[in-house]
Amino acid sequence: MEQYIIKGGNPLVGEVVIGGAKNAALPVLAAAVMTDGKCMIDNMPDVRDINVLLQAMQEIGADVDRTGKHEVTISGKGIHPECDVHSMRTIQKIKNRGVEAGIAINPGTAADTIRPLLSLADYVLVMGVNPGFAGQAYIECVDEKIDHLLELKKIYDFDIVLDGACSPERIASLSAKGVKGFVLGTSALFGKEASYSDIMKTLRAL
Repeated sequence: MEQYIIKGGNPLVGEVVIGGAKNAALPVLAAAVMTDGKCMIDNMPDVRDINVLLQAMQEIGADVDRTGKHEVTISGKGIHPECDVHSMRTIQKIKNRGVEAGIAINPGTAADTIRPLLSLADYVLVMGVNPGFAGQAYIECVDEKIDHLLELKKIYDFDIVLDGACSPERIASLSAKGVKGFVLGTSALFGKEASYSDIMKTLRAL
């Protein structure tokens, strides 16, 4: 099987060729709003999941231009982190379409800030570093926020995911506490000598 090994630290530019399947397009669309300029995407499937995501992007400030049935141009310049003034309405619209909804919060955002939304959320993604680039050190005070969310989880029944500096040691300790998922990067997956499949087997066994 052909593998693509991506090492963090350098900006990606140019064109990326992917298949026209939904599962290939969804992460590309999500990544498009994190760029500084416009992303032009073609060969995009015209299915419900894609349309729900594009609508959600528009409602948080992204510029989404459907230039054709299978083409879209996206710019995330209008988005500011946690800027949606009608977050509850956005989550309700997503869930009304039969799709799970999540909330992402930065290291400096308190868990109680999103408490009014937790009864609707399926996931809360906690950033362990400030968004921007790979290789950052974990912000230790995030552990206190995770502990608080684990207590709120008993009331509102949502899953917790950590993104940023997810080392094997941190995955082991937090998964034992009840954190459900981890977004992997340079701390545990990329740039290692072992294959991705071997690394994933080891991490899942923690």
